[in-house]
This record gives sequence, structure tokens and C-alpha cells, in this order.
Amino acid sequence: MLNLLNRFERVITMTLVTLMMIVVTLATLDLILGIYQEVIKPPHIFIPVEKLLDIFGLFLLVLIGIELLDTIRAYLTEHIIHEEVILVAALLAVARKVIVLDVKETDPVMVFGIAAIIPAVVIAYWIVERMHTKLRLKSNHRLLFSPCAGVPGFAIMDRQTFGQENSHSERLDKF
Repeated sequence: MLNLLNRFERVITMTLVTLMMIVVTLATLDLILGIYQEVIKPPHIFIPVEKLLDIFGLFLLVLIGIELLDTIRAYLTEHIIHEEVILVAALLAVARKVIVLDVKETDPVMVFGIAAIIPAVVIAYWIVERMHTKLRLKSNHRLLFSPCAGVPGFAIMDRQTFGQENSHSERLDKF
């Protein structure tokens, strides 16, 4: 039963990776086409500010897709979700929203909500990085988020052991 569950999880994850690759590729092609169309319009090479905001938004959307792909890749290869990558993707998403936001048309509550999200994500990223730095200085270990057997939890993993064990559950020491 556990083997069936592992195979099912792998098939679903690979399907998600394939779909994400298709979406990122199509978004990149859309970005290239959009830039090309704006550059060839008269007056040549000049892109209006409104279109630049759309291009920047699409550019950041592609970067978010790449970060999500990196998260899925890390999960596939290491069975670990790197919280830094999730937080960077969140920062990119908020930055994209700020860039494409039309302040004149947006509800002030939405603007304040976005303003509250930015420091929250930055502080979370700072805490995670500080925690990792302290652990690296204290010992040769790294703190990782690991969904082991479907149950989320944190683990400390020795860098020498990391990646050498074949079994995911054998290489984690939960605390």
C-alpha cells in the first residue's frame, strides 16, 4: 500500500511539473511576443508606461513559475520543501501585484492589505534565514521542512548525511 501511495505521489508530482513547465514556457513565449509587438509599433522601440507595467507583471509571473518549479524539483529530489523558495515566490507575487496595481481604481483596503503582507513576508524570510544561519554556526546541520509520510514537520539533517541515505524516513531526526 505504501509503494502504491509513493508511486501515486510521484505520478501526480511529475504531472504537476510537466504542466508547470508548459505554463512557464507559454508565459515566456507570450512575454517575448508582447515585447516584440510593442517594439515594432510606431513610434518604434518606445513602449508606453501602461504596456511596460503589463510586461513587468508578466515577467514577474514567469519568475514565480520558475520558483514554483524549483520548489517541486526540491521536493522530488530531496523530499524537502525549502521554505526560503516559498517565501521568495511570495515576495515576487506581492511585487508583481504592486507593479500592476492601479492605485486610482483599487480599494484602499486592498492597498493596506498588500502593504501589510510585504513586511510580514520579509520578516518571515528574515526569521528563516536567521534560524538557518544560527544552526549552521552552531553545528554542521540544516533545518528543513519535510512532509514525511504526509505529515508536515521540521527536521535537522546533517550535511554529510543529507542526500546519502536512500530512505527519506531514515535520514530525518525529528525534534
